[in-house]
Amino acid sequence: MTKLQYIKCHGSGNDFIMIDGVAQADRLSGIDLAALARTACDRSNGIGSDGVLLLVSSADGYGMRMFNPDGSEAGMCGNGIRCVGRYALTRGLISRSDPSVETGAGIRRLEIAENADMITVDMGEPEWLP
Repeated sequence: MTKLQYIKCHGSGNDFIMIDGVAQADRLSGIDLAALARTACDRSNGIGSDGVLLLVSSADGYGMRMFNPDGSEAGMCGNGIRCVGRYALTRGLISRSDPSVETGAGIRRLEIAENADMITVDMGEPEWLP
């Protein structure tokens, strides 16, 4: 059994399990992340959350992957990226001068308040599907 360190974080009403996949890349090798999300997000038998956030390295710095409680992977999560942004900022992975995070929906720029108590995200243009 592989042990992973995680933190529980909250962003605008959602709660997440966040795993630093950069620091624990060796431990994540071979893990079925969809199954992990289904088990960990279960509020009765797991940790319980609205999703699993995984901090990852990207070509341009750092990125995030987000898994829903059903195991599906989302391209983007606005409240989740706020949590990832604060975590990455407090650990010196991103800076105030370049607060961007890569997602499955592209690179998103963050706006971080002076004391990091508020983070806003440029979510891009909405896509309206019929």
